[in-house]
Amino acid sequence: MARKKRFGVSLPLSLTNDLNRLAGELGVDRSRIVEEAVRQYVHDYLYLLIPHKCMGVIIVTRKPGASFDDFFKVVGEYRDIIKIYSHLHVGKACVETMIVSGDSGKIRSLHHRLHEVGCEARYIPLKYNLTNTSP
Repeated sequence: MARKKRFGVSLPLSLTNDLNRLAGELGVDRSRIVEEAVRQYVHDYLYLLIPHKCMGVIIVTRKPGASFDDFFKVVGEYRDIIKIYSHLHVGKACVETMIVSGDSGKIRSLHHRLHEVGCEARYIPLKYNLTNTSP
């Protein structure tokens, strides 16, 4: 069994309630859910800190009041690494998806810029990377 380190984490009450409900429905303890969530988050974002060529998917939604023009300005700035862009409507929400490919630092910069202009953005690395070497 892997060694573990206990530490305190503060979560909003509504998130804690959702976590408790999910743990009950899945029949697992909260620590297991939090461990898996943190593992995935750390994997996805540490991956971008290691300089290498990679590819992945960015899923974007704009927060209420976020400027569509600002969003498209960012998309234009990074068109060299955005290989496929898709805009679709799901109910009343606009959802953008991008397949990105290139330098991990530039992908990280795009992700950061999307947040700066009022977007929620989730980067998901694809297992295949362009150099065939693991970061």
